[in-house]
Amino acid sequence: MTNIYGSIGDPGTGKTLWLAAVGYDAADDADVYSNMQGLKMDYNLMEDYRDIDNIPKDKVPKVLLLDELHMFGGDSWRYNQLAKKLAIMGTQSRKMHVSIYYTTQYFSQIINRLRFLTQELYSHNVNYYTQDAKPLALQTTVYGKREKDYYYKNSMIFPLVTKDNHLVCDLYDTDEFINELKDPDEILKQEMINKYKDFDLETKGNDKILKGILVIQENMEPAIAGHLINFLKYK
Repeated sequence: MTNIYGSIGDPGTGKTLWLAAVGYDAADDADVYSNMQGLKMDYNLMEDYRDIDNIPKDKVPKVLLLDELHMFGGDSWRYNQLAKKLAIMGTQSRKMHVSIYYTTQYFSQIINRLRFLTQELYSHNVNYYTQDAKPLALQTTVYGKREKDYYYKNSMIFPLVTKDNHLVCDLYDTDEFINELKDPDEILKQEMINKYKDFDLETKGNDKILKGILVIQENMEPAIAGHLINFLKYK
C-alpha cells in the first residue's frame, strides 16, 4: 500500500492549513520536504524539479508536502520530467519510507498515476475559530480508495494546533503565492544547448550531425535529443 494522501477543494477551505499542520505534526519523527516557503520548522525546501532527486532512498521516515501539486509537476495536462519523477516516487513510496501529502483544487488536475495511488482524499471546511477569529480546527470529510473510485469513509474534526500548542495559522502564511515551476523539459533543453553551443565537432554536414547525435545521446534524456539535433543542423 502506498502512503499518498490528497486534499481537494475550493480556495479558502483549509487545504493549505491542513498541509502545514501535517508537516508540523510529522517534523519530530520524519525528515520533511516541501515546496512551501516560510514553514517555521526544520525542513528541506524544494524549489527546483531536480530537488526530488535529493530525497534519500533509505529507511529514514520522510514526509513530502506539496501545496498546489498541479503547479509542481503534477498537472494532468503536462507530462514532463518532474511528473515522471513524481509518478515513480509514488509507486516506490513504501520502499522509500516516504509519505506524500498534497493539495489541489480539483482531483482531475493531477496526473493519473498519483490519482490511482492516492489512498485517502480529504475535503475541508474551516468551521471552528478562536475568539479572535483565527482558524482553530477543520471539519474534514475523509474518502477512502476503492478499486476504481472513492467512497465516504468518515468525518472528523482536524485540529489546527501543533503539539506545543501553537496555532498553525500563526506559523505559516496561507496567502503565500506558490510559483509554478519552469517546464523541466525546457530547462533541460536550454542547459544542453548552452553546454554544446560551442562544441567543435571538426566535421561538416551529415557527419557533423551524426557525431553530434552520438554525443547528445550519451549525455541527456532521449526526449530532449531532438531539440539539439535540430540545433546542430543549423549551427
